[in-house]
Amino acid sequence: MGSGALGLFACWAFFMALIWLYLAGIETMFTGNFTTFEIVITVIMGVLCILGIGMNLRGGSNVRLPVHMSGAVVFALLQLVVMWLSLFSHRIVTF
Repeated sequence: MGSGALGLFACWAFFMALIWLYLAGIETMFTGNFTTFEIVITVIMGVLCILGIGMNLRGGSNVRLPVHMSGAVVFALLQLVVMWLSLFSHRIVTF
């Protein structure tokens, strides 16, 4: 796996953690109700993201750590931009 995968796994693990904190009553960034199915899916996604992060960091790579981590940061930022655009694009582009 590459550094891009690490950034995507980390980004989605962060989102899942925010949802879990909301469900625990600690974080109020999200509003609304989650169905049992949605909660189960967040648990599955969170576990798989953590496994992906572990496999990515453990895997043997010839890429130096600073280069690997900068790639992870770039892909995590790109994921955040794409998510922001998907949530708020209706406010930006009007036809």
